[in-house]
Amino acid sequence: VVVKNIKFHLLVLLTLLIQGCGSGFFRFPAVVIPPQPTIADFPDSGAVVLNDVRSVDFRLSETRGRTRLIAIETHHRRMKVLSKHGLKETTISLSIDGFSTVTNIVARALRLDGTVVEMRRDAIRNSTGVDSNPNASQLGQVVFTIPGAQVGGIIEYYYERVYTEPDMIPVWVLGDRLPVLRSELSLSSDPFVKFQYRFGRGPRLVDANPLLRSTEDGRDRLVFVESNLPVIHSELGSPHPAWLSPWVAVVVSSAQIGGRKYRMETWAHVGER
Repeated sequence: VVVKNIKFHLLVLLTLLIQGCGSGFFRFPAVVIPPQPTIADFPDSGAVVLNDVRSVDFRLSETRGRTRLIAIETHHRRMKVLSKHGLKETTISLSIDGFSTVTNIVARALRLDGTVVEMRRDAIRNSTGVDSNPNASQLGQVVFTIPGAQVGGIIEYYYERVYTEPDMIPVWVLGDRLPVLRSELSLSSDPFVKFQYRFGRGPRLVDANPLLRSTEDGRDRLVFVESNLPVIHSELGSPHPAWLSPWVAVVVSSAQIGGRKYRMETWAHVGER
C-alpha cells in the first residue's frame, strides 16, 4: 500500500511539473533587511516572522487518464534573526504523511553585507516513520538547514505541498510560536470546484471580509490578511493553536470530477464519505 501511494504521489507531481505548476520557476522577491524590528522589540524571541504567505488552490488533475481532485499549497516564509538564540530557526522541519507530499523546496539567507547564500538541494533530508513507528511508516519529516545565516540577517524558504486527499487538509492557523508581523492566506479553485470556509479568532466565529484578488489565469482568489500576531506558546495542557490565534477552515463543498459529482454540503454527504 505504501509503495502504491508513493507511486501515485510521484505521478501527480510529474503531471503538475509538465503542466508548469511546479515552483522550479519560483524566484524569491527582492528584499532589503529592515532596521526594525530588533531584539529590543521582541526580547523574548530570537527571531520574528516578517511575512508569511500561504496559498491553497483546489484543482482537478489528470493522471493516467483519471481525473482527481487535489489541493496545492504554496508557502513562503521570511524571518529576521534577532539574536544568537534565533539561529536555531535556520533548521526547518516539515511533516509528511500518506495524504500529502512536500516538494520544490528552496531556501536562502541574506547577510548584513548583502550577500545571499542559497541552500543546496542536497541539504534536504527525508526521514520516515519506518524505524520509529513501523505501524505508521508513511509519517515522517522533511528537514533542511538554511546556511549562512547571521544575527540581524534574513532567512526565508519556500515549498509546495500537494494534497491528494483534499478532505485531509488542516485548519490553517495564522499565528505561530514566533511573533508574526504579517500573515496571509489565499484560497482559490478550478471553475468546476466550489469550496466553503469559516474564519475565526480563537474560539469565536467571525464574519470575515477577505480581499478579492485574481490569480494569474483570471480566477477569483480570496485573501485573508492578519498582522502583528502574538506568540502562541506551546505548553503542557495548552489548547490547540486555533483557540489562541486567527484561523481559517476550508472544505470543498462540490466538484465535478469527470463524470462524477463530489458533494460535501450536508451531514448526509459527510456520512457517505
